[in-house]
Amino acid sequence: FCQRGQALIEKLLSINNDNNLEFLAYSLRLLPYLHVFTRGENAWTQRILEHLFRTITTERQMVSRSNPLQKQANCLIDLCLNYGHTIVIYFNDLFKVTQGLVRQQTSTEQQTKLAGWQWSILVECLAILLNHFESFEQKAIFINELVQPFAQILSKFDLHVNDLQSFIGYIGLKPTPDAISTSNQRLIFLSIHILCGLLRRITLPTDPTICSNGGYQETFDGIVFIRNPAAPIFIQLTHCLFKLLTYCHALHSPDSPLSKSSLSFLLTMTDADKAVYLQQQDNNDDVNILSTTQANSPILSTNDRRLHNRFSSFLDRLEILIGTYLTLKPDLYKLKDSLNIIGTTLFSSLEYIPDFRLRNIVRYCFLPFVRHCPMSTIMIPIFESLLPFMYTKLKDKWKIITARQSMKVTNGNVHESNDNIYQTQERCEEEVIEEQVTCYLTRDFIDVIKNLLIRQHNNSDNLGQLNNGNDIDETSMDEIMITADEQSRKPSGQTRYHQMPSDFALKFLQDSSIICQYCLLILFDGLSWPDTSSVTKMAQICQALVKHLSILINGNNDFLRQLYVYILCALKIHGDNEPIVCTLLSLATLMYDTFQQTSSNLFDSVHMEIPDVTNEQVNNYRDKMLRQVNGKPLSDKQKRDILKQLVQPLMGQNVAQMFKREPIALNNLPPLIRFSKRSFHPILQHHQQSNVDNEDDHGLVSLFQHADG
Repeated sequence: FCQRGQALIEKLLSINNDNNLEFLAYSLRLLPYLHVFTRGENAWTQRILEHLFRTITTERQMVSRSNPLQKQANCLIDLCLNYGHTIVIYFNDLFKVTQGLVRQQTSTEQQTKLAGWQWSILVECLAILLNHFESFEQKAIFINELVQPFAQILSKFDLHVNDLQSFIGYIGLKPTPDAISTSNQRLIFLSIHILCGLLRRITLPTDPTICSNGGYQETFDGIVFIRNPAAPIFIQLTHCLFKLLTYCHALHSPDSPLSKSSLSFLLTMTDADKAVYLQQQDNNDDVNILSTTQANSPILSTNDRRLHNRFSSFLDRLEILIGTYLTLKPDLYKLKDSLNIIGTTLFSSLEYIPDFRLRNIVRYCFLPFVRHCPMSTIMIPIFESLLPFMYTKLKDKWKIITARQSMKVTNGNVHESNDNIYQTQERCEEEVIEEQVTCYLTRDFIDVIKNLLIRQHNNSDNLGQLNNGNDIDETSMDEIMITADEQSRKPSGQTRYHQMPSDFALKFLQDSSIICQYCLLILFDGLSWPDTSSVTKMAQICQALVKHLSILINGNNDFLRQLYVYILCALKIHGDNEPIVCTLLSLATLMYDTFQQTSSNLFDSVHMEIPDVTNEQVNNYRDKMLRQVNGKPLSDKQKRDILKQLVQPLMGQNVAQMFKREPIALNNLPPLIRFSKRSFHPILQHHQQSNVDNEDDHGLVSLFQHADG
């Protein structure tokens, strides 16, 4: 059986036809799956590596824009991930060749010009193989040598760029860039792409013995941390990279020269991203994306569209790279001006960047920050600025969306609250994209708050959870594709909610009234936002916080009253959604049970403001909630039903109730004669005696007999 597999490998290795790149690309994809037939023999492994390396790094003149080999080039990464223990013996040879190739491609006198993916793949493979080394110092040396060419490119950028105008000119974001700025743009974009891939591929050891003996442990501020071997060299690039992100975000400012030029489309969403939010097709299907979005997008030339995609991908990678930087503890946080560096960069032009960019900042930067920042002195000022900004941002966005969706359905007729009827497909797609982005932005920010509330004290490293030190959520936008590795690393949602809020989170909220106030406002006021997933997440967090409200609000009954009003307002919005209604009623009854002894009059005053609710109903509700059945308190379902009966005038109708047909009242109808099941029909009673002797006649003949007969 293995011999047949090796024979197939032999045939695949003999394929080297540049005239049919599709066939060649799929032959590369098969090799990692067939490697198992080599039975770990070094000769086969060496031949496969040489074939993949030679095929990927060969310079080819492509007539079309897409290269089939690019989509299948990850086969080399898959091979290193699955069989790195057998490939690591060739590390030195691969390192020398890759290092020479990188230096050649980053020099100004390059002769052979390869595409970025052709050598970025090789750098990522070396980073994967480095994870099999146990010595921290040895890893750091190799990483330092790999990063040096890109460090020189970034240092040159830092030297020549001092303002936004010089940044735009340096990377050639103008209609007619010169050769030097075009080269700078290519090198900057590729440097960020490769550095991001390299840093994310470096993982931390999980064996405590390796961490102790390999030199990974470092004590900072009384806490033992497991250092990333890439930290020493990457920390030296902190100023350059954070400066680069600051200028990229400044491009979105209304006063930016780019926003007033013909290249302003670079600040918008690409067609590929739009298609993903519209859930039309996968992000890789370039042909379908172009055909489905070109009717509703600005008409761009081929070069402009290519530049748009490159710039958007570059900015995505840069944001992910900065987020990965925030996991480099304690190195980043030991810097003298770490708070200024992090705060200035993350909040730079935050009010100007579009929502899809803001979502990336929240997801890729603030989420790893809240997970890994070891110092409350840095976290508190960051969140005191972030929470009020996000509350205002999200509330305004949802207010617009709710107003747009506000329709009244009466007797089957649809009436909009305004006269603006959007009929064009372009406007509809823009609204769908806007709503989708707002939904995902809300959910991602709820994850930030949730991670803040479940953080343990001092956030000391747990070796059992350090499968990957670069803990950045890079799942798909629909949050469906989760790898097995991520599932094993992340506790279940139920476990997290049981741990919420942690002792660290409670102290954190008590230390800052601003953070505490806006956390509660976002979570309780957000219950009225028309997104089922977000409401479900927020309601679960609110239930965990209710029993701690007395400590968090310091007896502020006005604020407690406002939080309860938010729950009732949510019932008004989501009255047509039974699962959400059940969750909100449970939350309301939980708050009532928690505070009814000390704040009973507060809840009564709120209930009295409900339309068509009398004082007698409020008193009956209070009495029923205190009632016991057979010496036992009421169940949660009984409490929900009692509250639902009281707040019924608030709640909206579900779809069945909206379109329920009322019975039609018709006058002068004959009376309806009802017969009991035990009595016979009058005709049968009339013929009962006459047909006693006839067992076959049950009155049916007379019943259907003609009247004149």
